[in-house]
Amino acid sequence: MRTKLIAGKWKMNLNFNEAKELFRNVQAIENNDKAIALCVPACYLSAFSNAVDPFVFAQDVSAHVKGAFTGEVSASMLASLHVMGSLVGHSERRQYHAEKASILKEKVDRLLENNLIALYCIGETIE
Repeated sequence: MRTKLIAGKWKMNLNFNEAKELFRNVQAIENNDKAIALCVPACYLSAFSNAVDPFVFAQDVSAHVKGAFTGEVSASMLASLHVMGSLVGHSERRQYHAEKASILKEKVDRLLENNLIALYCIGETIE
């Protein structure tokens, strides 16, 4: 039987102290039959990356291996922090950043090259 994964994110909404409180609250949830993951903003990843429960994922990953891509976070950077992987293809990234299937494929490839998990989002906006 597969383990259910419940993943959540707080997007760009919590300051660091609020994020720590949320993280502690999630850790207190009894999760016998499910795994819990939090998709953490890049600036907080190192603070939460050693957690085992909940699993820690990034909210996004670069399609590039490395280079002059200011503000991007590479899959190898995520791997060095020991996070589990990253979200890929969130509807907001598709809508506001014009991420198409070709870019999403590159992001998934970068994650897999670094033995990380891609939480691939499928679906559209409410509209």
